[in-house]
Amino acid sequence: MFCSDLDRTLIYSKKFIGKKDIKKSIVVEIYKQEPLSYMSQKSIELLKEINEKNLFIPVTTRTQEQYERIEIFRDEIKSKYAIVENGGRILENSKIDEYWENYIIQEIKNQKTDMNAVLNEFNKIKSDWILKERIVKNKFIYFIIDRKKISEELSEFFKWLKANGWDFSLQARKMYFIPEFINKNTALQYILKKEKVKKYFATGDSFLDLSMVKDASISLVPVHGELKELNLETKLNYTDLTGFGATEEILEKYIECFKKG
Repeated sequence: MFCSDLDRTLIYSKKFIGKKDIKKSIVVEIYKQEPLSYMSQKSIELLKEINEKNLFIPVTTRTQEQYERIEIFRDEIKSKYAIVENGGRILENSKIDEYWENYIIQEIKNQKTDMNAVLNEFNKIKSDWILKERIVKNKFIYFIIDRKKISEELSEFFKWLKANGWDFSLQARKMYFIPEFINKNTALQYILKKEKVKKYFATGDSFLDLSMVKDASISLVPVHGELKELNLETKLNYTDLTGFGATEEILEKYIECFKKG
């Protein structure tokens, strides 16, 4: 089984692609009639090979609607499962897994520190460095931020979040506040149990991918991501290359591991 984060792991927006790579890139997502995300031709070919012979699970913090915008996963590389909303929703054959959906709804109801409490506490330090705020399906919150103006009090607020059962992640201009029970790894473990799979390969670039990557039988992490920047105590295996090169390196590593058994 091959489990992978999407943005900045398998697919890239234009700002994260070098000038040399943009020439060999293939558009895989269009939004508002403009190209939004790209993959290299080699990455597409390698991922097709993996998907034909193995169970490939896309794992993303995107909403279902945002995930379904990615044409290549909708039309060409179709997977049995997809984990969206950071684990807040599981799709099986493009349909919502109702058991998992009900589990998440119940966990939200049982929260000791709910979203309103988090936002009220955050409002104490919030200012003009927050450019945009969005609540995602009543499950988690993300912000578009100006990192140059970021509040010095944010580190203390992150400690408050952790103490109250919430996780956080800073990814370029995006910042996430997510309940601990909504995570990629828990959703993945549910699928592993369902499919009776014990060994799996996982990859991802952000803190939100950490538990999934850490618990995998084999993992390889893009060197250009948040996980590398955090200088974690957890030992992870990183790619030698960045961007498309990192993606191709990860896919080739999985194929090599699969052939070895």
